[in-house]
Amino acid sequence: MAPAAGAATGGMNMVNQGFWQSFGSGSCCIKPGDANNNGAFNILDVSYIINFLYKSGPALICQSQGDVNANGVLNILDVSYM
Repeated sequence: MAPAAGAATGGMNMVNQGFWQSFGSGSCCIKPGDANNNGAFNILDVSYIINFLYKSGPALICQSQGDVNANGVLNILDVSYM
């Protein structure tokens, strides 16, 4: 549970109130084809997708970066398109 942003007291009751907000650092879906999310689009990305699809490799951080033909499915057609 996230810590409360503030607290209020009244008599015997204590109430935590407010909200907790946090932000990640940037968006992951910046460069189509950058499957390994290293900022470059190269043969390592092709290898990363093949490893994920056929060798139980790690999942893509941002699935849409691997879907380079933009058909909504990550598959061998994306590798071929690359």
